[in-house]
Amino acid sequence: MTPDNARVVLTPEHVPIVLEPAGLGSRFVAFILDQILILALVWTLASLLGRILPETITAAVFLTAQFFMAVAYPVFFEVRRNGQTPGKKFAGIRVVDGRGLPISVPQSFVRNIARLLDSVPPLPLLGLGLYGVGGVACMLDRHYRRLGDLAADTLV
Repeated sequence: MTPDNARVVLTPEHVPIVLEPAGLGSRFVAFILDQILILALVWTLASLLGRILPETITAAVFLTAQFFMAVAYPVFFEVRRNGQTPGKKFAGIRVVDGRGLPISVPQSFVRNIARLLDSVPPLPLLGLGLYGVGGVACMLDRHYRRLGDLAADTLV
């Protein structure tokens, strides 16, 4: 019996493959762990450069590296490591394309650039942030996809 929120994909041989989407809890755990790893990598880089560069240049390098890592880190791991960043691996989830195949570089890039939109608070006046729009999109989609997943036709 397949869960209500599962996606069933038929292969060319008409064999059904059931893709069960990851829940919000496991996605959140993976997200937090990956953010901690990204921050640790960027912080290490900035502290090393801070010893040889002026403070203002170090701050600029830190911000640039943080933006670069926020995109490059998940793209690298999703494409090269079976759809799993270290956080996703820890949470026991992975990202695949809409047909259950491995994710491509363009798909991973689109879903991770769209993370900027996902992180916009849905109610900025109330200060409700931390993945606001993406969280709302996940709750409204039966496969728990955020905007980046919808744009790239991916499933976690």
